[in-house]
Amino acid sequence: MSEPSEEDYEQCLLRMLHCYILPKITLHIDDLDKVVKAREKQALNIQALDMKVIDECKTIDACESRMEDLRTQFLPSLERFVNKGRCSKGFLDLLLEDISKEEPKLRQQVRGRFKHEDVVHVLSFIIQTLTKHQDFSSGENVVSSEDMIFIFKVLL
Repeated sequence: MSEPSEEDYEQCLLRMLHCYILPKITLHIDDLDKVVKAREKQALNIQALDMKVIDECKTIDACESRMEDLRTQFLPSLERFVNKGRCSKGFLDLLLEDISKEEPKLRQQVRGRFKHEDVVHVLSFIIQTLTKHQDFSSGENVVSSEDMIFIFKVLL
């Protein structure tokens, strides 16, 4: 027989608390100040957790903004970096993953600002840069044809 899951255990514990323990607890008028203090403490804990979540969101937003700035600075120089052999396949895979994640947001920003042909031209340039260079350490293409098909599907 298998052991009960964590969820089953928690449900069983809650049932026991509800059926056997909580009915035995009685609160008196003297307990009112303790209940109020417990409620206030709980509200403060929730407020502190909310502040932590807000701080984490601000940190994430700052990181995303910094990554966007770095991407904007790096992409025009991509061909030069690849030509000098400074970009490994792993790095380019990571860059592709990052660009793929940002693509829907960037596509929304681009709509209305540029004609479709301009966007296709820029994306084609990036893809050509990635495909025409080789990883000189292994002699293989940096991005395979299967990866290129995937890139076109994602970007177009």
